[in-house]
Amino acid sequence: LHGLGVGGAEVLAARLARQLADRFRFAFVCLDEMGTLGEQLRDEGFPVHVLSRRAGVDLKCTWLLAKLLRRERVDIIHAHQYTPFFYSITARQFYRKPPVLFTEHGRWFPDYPRRKRIIANRVLLSKRDRVVGVGENVRQALIDNEGILPERVTVIYNGIDLSPYSNTLNESGSHLRNGSEAVPYHSIPSSKPAGWASPTAQNSAQINNAPGDDSV
Repeated sequence: LHGLGVGGAEVLAARLARQLADRFRFAFVCLDEMGTLGEQLRDEGFPVHVLSRRAGVDLKCTWLLAKLLRRERVDIIHAHQYTPFFYSITARQFYRKPPVLFTEHGRWFPDYPRRKRIIANRVLLSKRDRVVGVGENVRQALIDNEGILPERVTVIYNGIDLSPYSNTLNESGSHLRNGSEAVPYHSIPSSKPAGWASPTAQNSAQINNAPGDDSV
């Protein structure tokens, strides 16, 4: 990741590691900074590395990441956002080329095709890699602006574990199957946004209000 401050991609990565820690060994790599969430994960015993990336294309950062891949004996890389994905697919050229799962959570503005990036993506993306967008707009941006083939990009919508809210939802007349169910967050009644209001992440107009509350 870029860093482990408190944000959507960062929280997702942390929860994934915590929930699957009994099955897999996780190590976190931050291109830019540790962040408060990174400090928490480090205190919990997870390896957290910071590469202190410099501006532009930082070849030293690529080499440091490659050394980490070898030292941690990485079997799969989960890259959140495009820049961590780029450094992952370049650094693994100096290792044994583990597969990369690239999850794109949103797009920076302005977003437009860049010829060098399109070439790099098509050359370095392997058959074993997987590309995921958190919404249809994100998926389309990866196709249009990163040159990734449509059949290579799938969509997995953001979701929320409803179990902490089961009592509230049941009182309001909602029913949960088996007590809890992960559903797209835009279907949950809320008086506050459940995520960033970004058209690219497809949640700007999909947040419902609690009864009697007209604010979003």
